[in-house]
Amino acid sequence: MSHISKDSAILKISQLVERFDEQKEFYKRSDYNETLTRRDFIDPFFKALGWDVDNEQGYAESYREVIHEDKIKIGNATKAPDYSFRLGGGKRLFFVEAKKPSVFIKDDITPAYQVRRYGWSAKLPISIITDFEEFAIYDCTKKPNPTDKASNARIKYLSYSNYLNEFDFLWDTFSKEKVLKGSFDKFVQNDKQKKGTSTVDYEFLTSLDTWRTYLANNIALRNTLDEDELNFVVQHIIDRIIFLRIAEDRSVEPYGTLQDTLKNGDYYQNLLRQFHVADQKYNSGLFDFTKDKTSGKIAIDNKVIKTIVNDLYYPISPYEFSVLSVEILGSAYEQFLGKQISLSKTGKALIEEKLEVRKAGGVYYTPQYIVDYIVKNTVGKLIEGKTPKEISQIKIVDPACGSGSFLIGAYQYLLTFHKDYYSNNGKPSKGNKDNPLTPEGNLTTAEKKRILLANIYGVDLDANAVEVTKLSLLLKCMEGETAASIATQLMLFHERILPTLDNNIKSGNSLIDVDFYATELDFGEEKKIKPFNWQKAFPVVFKQGGFDAVIGNPPYVQPNVLDKNSQVYLLSNFKANTDLYSLFIEQSMKLLKDNNKLGFIVPSLFLKGVRYQTLRNVINISCKNVLIKEFGDGVFEKVQMPTCVIFLIKGKNKKNENYFSNDNIKFFSKISTIKFETISITKRGLEIGKDKLLTTGNIKCLTGGNLDTYQTKGGLFISESTFKEFSKNKDIFASPKLMVRETGNKFFATIDYKNLLTTRSIYNTKITDKNYSPELLLGIINSTLFKFYFKQFISPETNIFPKIRIAQLKELPIPKSVPKIVKKEIESQVEKLLKFNSDKRNQTLTSNSNILDGRIDYCESRINQLVYELYELTEEEIKIVEAV
Repeated sequence: MSHISKDSAILKISQLVERFDEQKEFYKRSDYNETLTRRDFIDPFFKALGWDVDNEQGYAESYREVIHEDKIKIGNATKAPDYSFRLGGGKRLFFVEAKKPSVFIKDDITPAYQVRRYGWSAKLPISIITDFEEFAIYDCTKKPNPTDKASNARIKYLSYSNYLNEFDFLWDTFSKEKVLKGSFDKFVQNDKQKKGTSTVDYEFLTSLDTWRTYLANNIALRNTLDEDELNFVVQHIIDRIIFLRIAEDRSVEPYGTLQDTLKNGDYYQNLLRQFHVADQKYNSGLFDFTKDKTSGKIAIDNKVIKTIVNDLYYPISPYEFSVLSVEILGSAYEQFLGKQISLSKTGKALIEEKLEVRKAGGVYYTPQYIVDYIVKNTVGKLIEGKTPKEISQIKIVDPACGSGSFLIGAYQYLLTFHKDYYSNNGKPSKGNKDNPLTPEGNLTTAEKKRILLANIYGVDLDANAVEVTKLSLLLKCMEGETAASIATQLMLFHERILPTLDNNIKSGNSLIDVDFYATELDFGEEKKIKPFNWQKAFPVVFKQGGFDAVIGNPPYVQPNVLDKNSQVYLLSNFKANTDLYSLFIEQSMKLLKDNNKLGFIVPSLFLKGVRYQTLRNVINISCKNVLIKEFGDGVFEKVQMPTCVIFLIKGKNKKNENYFSNDNIKFFSKISTIKFETISITKRGLEIGKDKLLTTGNIKCLTGGNLDTYQTKGGLFISESTFKEFSKNKDIFASPKLMVRETGNKFFATIDYKNLLTTRSIYNTKITDKNYSPELLLGIINSTLFKFYFKQFISPETNIFPKIRIAQLKELPIPKSVPKIVKKEIESQVEKLLKFNSDKRNQTLTSNSNILDGRIDYCESRINQLVYELYELTEEEIKIVEAV
């Protein structure tokens, strides 16, 4: 399609406006229908803005810029928006819902709810309703409700008579030329109204939680099951219902099939019959009743099944499953899997967070852009320039797959690559009958199955997570199918639609092998630990020498969350025993073939932290290349954790490179040291928000901003009730104590002698060993040597404002013994510094402040000298320290 200029666009749209205005009465008649409106006005309108509405470029259907949906009317609901505008091989930008001019878009609530429901379910920022006479833009980040007014979440409303006055806005926001240059993204980001919104994945999680609680309580009441059986059966019922409901909205199953179970008799028995029919059709492990011995034997009340099924349909359901992506489902499921059902002594079902999730501070769902970045730089590099036949040998694994986000990302990347390869990047290849493409340009189901089974592998300790990963991959495999295409496969090939993934996705312990059985275990322990042998689980993979890519987001917890037997096993079988993610990195080196790649997102603390020296050594020895990209704190929602993406290529490090060049631990290992935590107890201050801090009051409370080197400045206040509510452990504030600020480009620490309260942005440390005093330790921590330590082992490489973590504070290397004379002088100098800094705050004359500055400089220099002597640094080493 030739380039459209802004001048020609304004001319064409002005002609459309003129024509509509001249014959407005005719166009507003009820018999002038939506199809005519689209052909006469809406199509030409978007063509004028440069969009290839009629696919003049001749792309296969699945590659078109503008998809025209087939609409099906069901009751008051319409089953698809009229247009889907897309870029870059199918990335949706916005939906457009078309109406005829006799519809009053400004006030009619039904079309507004429909288009918002579609946009919200697809996680699109905006969508449009137009009959040409009116043009309404909706914010689709706000959850839609059927009773919302048409004006709810409407960002902009234009009448056709405003099109020319507002043409700059229309062109800059919606013309293809400007969208390609990023103006659409800019418009979406700049919209100030999108605050406090509830995303579709969060809402879907809420729905999953509600259904689980309702089902679990009823099944526990009506049946006799243990906790494992209850968790299994509840998970499977939910998974199966969601699978079938998605199949309906994708037109693979007749719409309303699940609702048919509510017509008469026992609704759960009706549902089971549908599950058995689905097993014959789909062949996925999801409906396998030879493995599932529980679901067929239980009873569930009709009202429970009725509530859940009705929750999934228009208008009660805000979800439009035909556009709700597998990735969005995965995001909700990942959080859902962080909880489990347990039974109280009275047999009541309780939903609670899993122990490991509690200890990790929540579930870390990896954002899509991180998944895409890792997949592109592992799987992408691996398949570049290869043929489908060569790619069929490649084996990709996520050893802690959770709900499958990385495996879905890898699978999608492979599907897109194959589709582009066979279709000549969207232009249909002529004369090649063997191309595994449908007439629309999509991969056939047989080809999608082949790719899935040949390339994708995963393991997770949680059996329910494994089932969700399978569910997600099967839904991805079924994207683009229709009732007709499935019927054809069943009829022609007598082949059920989906593959079983039991040989690809398995439940087991990625870190603990079956030699663990040498330890005497009871059955309960074994169920929790699930020893797992990689070679026996995936013989085909290891016949080829191992995996070609390891990707994922391994758990971020310390081994001490595990049982004692597991801890002992891991200690004797792994070198890098600091965190579970360290163990996963080390294990992955054993799973990978030589010259192949790992891509993980992990906390970036290991890049510098003293505790991680062994992990860095493992990487230095077993990798021939290392690439690291730091992302700072902002990756995981609600979790402040500095992260990085690490890419490792397995192989001999022939040049003996140290990939972590800041390993200057030698400055702190010349003398015998102990960890700070062995002589102290450190805890955060009050876990309170800014809203609890007052400018006046009786109870003083310091924030990080009030704490400086050897001094505190100012402070805010809290109420008595706030203190009672948030102070679980009041003795942490008892004096004397060290106070260390969480943020800063070095250590900011002082001593409190007044029992001061602090917020969580200050660490409070009580010294527990009488051989050390707060004054001695303060002098060491505030010294230039420890400023060097901070830069070397704590501060990130990026320009992110550094934070010291409590774990990093606990591992500070403190001299095992300090000569009495040195201890006494450091304490004396620290006491002077505390006084001089306090005096300086009260000075009004600059000349007096300058005198005190001189004294402060002398005391600090003397402490630095004493600390250098304590750690036995040479003159040359001191120069290096002071240069940083």
